[in-house]
Amino acid sequence: MRYTVAAALLASTSFVVASDCDQDAYGNYYCSEIDHIVYSNVGGSGSYDVVSAMDTESGDCSFSSSSYSGNLAPLDEEVSLHVRGPVQLKAFAAYTPGSSSSEKNKRAARKFTAPKERRQGHGRHGHQHFHNKKRAAAAAEEHKNEKRSDVWVTATIDGQVVSWINDYNPGATTSTTAEAVAAAVATTTSTTAKATTTSSSSSSSSSSSDDDSSSSDSSTYSRVGYYNAEGSAADGVTFLGNYGGTGSGVWTSTFGNSLAYLSSDGTTGSSSSQVLDNVEITSNYEYSIWTDTECSDNEDCGYHQDGTVSYHGFDGADKVFIFEFTMPLDTSCDSTSDNCNMPAIWMLNSLIPRTGQYSSCSCWTSGCGEFDIYEVLYPGDLRAKTTFHTNTPGGSSDYFVRPTDDYIQVAVVFDSDSNKVGVKQISNFEYPDSLSKEDVTEMLGDSDSNVATFAISS
Repeated sequence: MRYTVAAALLASTSFVVASDCDQDAYGNYYCSEIDHIVYSNVGGSGSYDVVSAMDTESGDCSFSSSSYSGNLAPLDEEVSLHVRGPVQLKAFAAYTPGSSSSEKNKRAARKFTAPKERRQGHGRHGHQHFHNKKRAAAAAEEHKNEKRSDVWVTATIDGQVVSWINDYNPGATTSTTAEAVAAAVATTTSTTAKATTTSSSSSSSSSSSDDDSSSSDSSTYSRVGYYNAEGSAADGVTFLGNYGGTGSGVWTSTFGNSLAYLSSDGTTGSSSSQVLDNVEITSNYEYSIWTDTECSDNEDCGYHQDGTVSYHGFDGADKVFIFEFTMPLDTSCDSTSDNCNMPAIWMLNSLIPRTGQYSSCSCWTSGCGEFDIYEVLYPGDLRAKTTFHTNTPGGSSDYFVRPTDDYIQVAVVFDSDSNKVGVKQISNFEYPDSLSKEDVTEMLGDSDSNVATFAISS
């Protein structure tokens, strides 16, 4: 019966998409322009397969089942932040409840509890000469396709908001697409979305307002990481890249490049930690941002490839990240190449890049967690989207405008009390040493104009 109802809605599908939303050549839908989005019902209980051993001779990986539960899980675990060009990052900051970056180093690192169940898998070669999103292995190729086309689509059909994973194929028939939509309506009826397109508004994080989306305690969020490109300043952060074997880290024929220290120009590896220069990273180059606390062993922050450069990510369910950046148009790259003129900022469960960001020898495919914060999905596009890739995936088809000329400030807020995650364009943020709970609540609040709300389907 549910499938029959879904099928009845299909007659108007093409009309609704054409009139209310645009579709790019990769099958991604774009509905309303926004400057703030709030995701609710994020996280929950489940499990994923975590790497417990890597055999560099055979390419075999051992996996164990790791359980998680709670609001925002599994992205309440340590996460790393990733940037793909063309992007110029002017400033970055990370805030968590409790101690500052100087004080946190005095605390003992939280131990990672390794599960005991094991299974065997085979890792595939993920060697990347320029360390972009082009995969050299079959499993890595699947991940690339997921990032570019298998996106969570939301549309209104006869007044009903529905979502589905878009398996867009330029050669697919209309009936094939209709079947996919019908199946999606039958399985995602609890997913909702709301967007308004009134005049945009931005606000400073220093102001506060009443909002019932999170508790009103007096917790203070301390700045645990900070980077300023113009002043060549970095505190509590480390820049890494997938350049293992160049300066630091390792390269193997089975697993490719591990993590390595990033060079100051952001294009290769380095023998020691460097502060990223005030430079634009062009298409196909990418890097990651970590804390300045090095992993001491596999029990400290999970299994990692032997010889890799390994640091802790940003831990905890409650955390705030501020990015100040621009995403210039790149007219020099080959538009047919992977990720040409497709900038992105995203978050990964830090277990993923420690074993292989684009290798099958990671927990990515089993849902340990990725959140696309500001991602352009089509070469040269001026729109950027947000998407969760976990065991309960989801993402709105509303979009942010890509900043090609001027810098913008974007706040990413994870709030465990409300089980919400927000991404918001802000202004005049001055990177103070701490934020009040009211500051954080104001960043998350969904009462602004030009805001979209999206409930992840459990």
